[in-house]
Amino acid sequence: MTPERVPSPGELLRTELERRGWSQSKLALLCGVSMTTVNRVISNRRGITPRLDAVLHRVLGSEPGYWLACNQRYRRSLGVRSAG
Repeated sequence: MTPERVPSPGELLRTELERRGWSQSKLALLCGVSMTTVNRVISNRRGITPRLDAVLHRVLGSEPGYWLACNQRYRRSLGVRSAG
């Protein structure tokens, strides 16, 4: 039995941006973070931090802790232990 594929936070964030018709630069501006930060998350080169989770919660209207939980599920699915 093959385990179900867990989408990365970057994939989920990319889908949310497409749904809203937002660019990565618009999200970066609204979140007060660099375009590099947003791009690294979307390209799965950076995980979600507690600070970024709080900002995404405020900007996107998601539940508090949603993005951190997505990040943890994804990392667990890869067999990578979450630090801190």
